[in-house]
Amino acid sequence: MAYNWKQTAKTIWSILVGDLGEIATAGIMGNLIVESAYTLRGFQKQGDYSQSRTASKTYTENVSNGTISRDTFIHDSIGYGLAQWTFYTLKDDLYNYWSEASTVPSIGNTAMQAKFLLWHLKNKYQGVYNNLLKAEGVRDATNIFLDEYERPRDPEATRDERYNMAVEAYNYCQGVTPDPDPPDPPDPDPQPPTPQKRKPMNFIYYMPPWWRGYLR
Repeated sequence: MAYNWKQTAKTIWSILVGDLGEIATAGIMGNLIVESAYTLRGFQKQGDYSQSRTASKTYTENVSNGTISRDTFIHDSIGYGLAQWTFYTLKDDLYNYWSEASTVPSIGNTAMQAKFLLWHLKNKYQGVYNNLLKAEGVRDATNIFLDEYERPRDPEATRDERYNMAVEAYNYCQGVTPDPDPPDPPDPDPQPPTPQKRKPMNFIYYMPPWWRGYLR
């Protein structure tokens, strides 16, 4: 299956835009599109450019079911997810958010990662968040997120590409309304009562008194 970033773009946009506005969200989206190898999927593993993304799916499944431990995931230096989080503190934040603040079974859930990114900016990278709010245009927002949050080894290698994708994302998603807070999950179905083993009835005890004499 070929993954097109437009398949999930509006979902991610709707999660971010209510807090960040369209200019900052577009700048972030341009970066995420390039970081995720144009998939905009939360399960993207660094270096996996196959059409099937089999390696990404296997890695995600193994982290989600515990085959790959939390400690191994945090310290394996493999870029992962929408923003290709790589450094151990970033992957630690992602893992903790997934396991403690979400109810989704997979760490590769795209919407969950978008919500994590927003939480991360507001709680761990307040300076970046505030600078994004003050961005003077899509290019400025793209550069802020690239230089202050993503910080790749060679930012110039993809700077223009990220900006071009930010403009595409802006044109494609502009006007998409913010995603409302999801409702609380429904209460689990009540469990049926455990059947109780009935005690055998004492036939003599429950007989009418005038019958008991005939059975002695």
